Amino acid sequence: MPLPRPRRSSRLRALLPALVAAALSMALLPGAVGAVDSNSSYPRHLVALGSRLLFVADDGTHGLEVWRTDGTVAGTKILKDIEPIGSSDPDWLVRVGSRVFFGAHDSTHGSELWVTDGTKAGTRVVKDIAPGTDGSYPYQLFDAGSYLLFTTLMDGKLWRSDGTEAGTRVVKDLDPDAGNGGTPRDYTRVGTTVFFSGYTTTTGTELWKTNGTAAGTKRLTDVGGAFVNLDPSKGIAYKGAFWFRGSEPGHGFELWRSDGTKAGTKRFKELAPGADTSDPAYFALAGTRLLFAAQDPDAGPELWRTDGTVAGTKRVKDFYAPFIGFGLDPFYLTSLGAKVVFFGVLGDPDADVQPGITDGTAAGTKALATIATGNVTSYTQPVRIGKRLWFTGLTTDPTRLPVVTDGTTAGTKVLGMGPGGDASVAFEYVKLGDWVYFAGTTPGEGIELWRTKGTTATTSLFVDIR
Repeated sequence: MPLPRPRRSSRLRALLPALVAAALSMALLPGAVGAVDSNSSYPRHLVALGSRLLFVADDGTHGLEVWRTDGTVAGTKILKDIEPIGSSDPDWLVRVGSRVFFGAHDSTHGSELWVTDGTKAGTRVVKDIAPGTDGSYPYQLFDAGSYLLFTTLMDGKLWRSDGTEAGTRVVKDLDPDAGNGGTPRDYTRVGTTVFFSGYTTTTGTELWKTNGTAAGTKRLTDVGGAFVNLDPSKGIAYKGAFWFRGSEPGHGFELWRSDGTKAGTKRFKELAPGADTSDPAYFALAGTRLLFAAQDPDAGPELWRTDGTVAGTKRVKDFYAPFIGFGLDPFYLTSLGAKVVFFGVLGDPDADVQPGITDGTAAGTKALATIATGNVTSYTQPVRIGKRLWFTGLTTDPTRLPVVTDGTTAGTKVLGMGPGGDASVAFEYVKLGDWVYFAGTTPGEGIELWRTKGTTATTSLFVDIR
């Protein structure tokens, strides 16, 4: 007879990215509770643009502004002092082609959309959407391929921009009668179509699509009127369709699929019967398979896979049978070639959370390395750079260090940062030339920009901005 075990909360697991982002914001805001010290430049929002790396930092004189580096200390400087009186507080840095868009504030325009080509002369406000100093407050910036999609706190509408004032315009007001704009969010690009979540007062939060035009922006679902929401998640492109998590009356959160038509947008397979929820999340490709985390009443949170067919959608394995409701509890699935790296409880139900690797089969699912001492928030979402993944792991509480892996145990390395070195705020790893840059700290230096070539010997403070 199966033995019951306490079920871990997959809803908490699904909230981890938001919780991590909130923790990062608290750690980085000058003067915030938990801020490290006043000698930190707090580098964040790292984006590679050609031969330069752009990031946001505070040198103690200009406030938070966009900086650039060419990989030399002499070539590391403020890009432009957008707000001479205080900080311009740049955020949402997104590269689209050969430019980077971001939101920033100045005393003339308020908080508006800006763009840069990586030079001071090429850094400018795109459009004063809310004329005067009020500001439109752009957010949810997204690379749609050849243009930028975004929304604003001012009107909540779906906007687009090609980097010019004339080419920055409203695509569509999703809810014109209510005046809230629809607050589009959670974009995923599939070919030339962008899927997203949008809200109206008559349909609630449902799945929408756009090709960047008003005519091509359409709602695809309405599962039950204003008070019953599909609540679609950010998903993934797989076999020409959009795969995501959604819910409908009589069913919990299940695996959904959309081909971009209303008829072709539906629940793909019910993994947990009836009102139970399988809560699929952390989608990642492993060769020709799509992998994700999900749970059912018997097995608890486990790895699942699909080949794009209903029959081929199944649990990889119930790794902790006969215990009910207890599994690997995998999260942060990230593609690496034909395999997927993830974090979970491997080998023993009472073991610490560690990195694992899978090819989508039971035999091909195994522990990758022993890194942390057990807390699910001990890891950051891995970043793929070439043929390796980079993430931050808790090594010996409370020390967190950079980790790099090529998908093998021998090729998984914790990178030392010297006495007292810590990468707790390293949520971003970005490559420029032969180096990978991230935020780190050592006693007396505060949070500054570090870099490495993937070995402890090459891991060091790059520049002390403040």
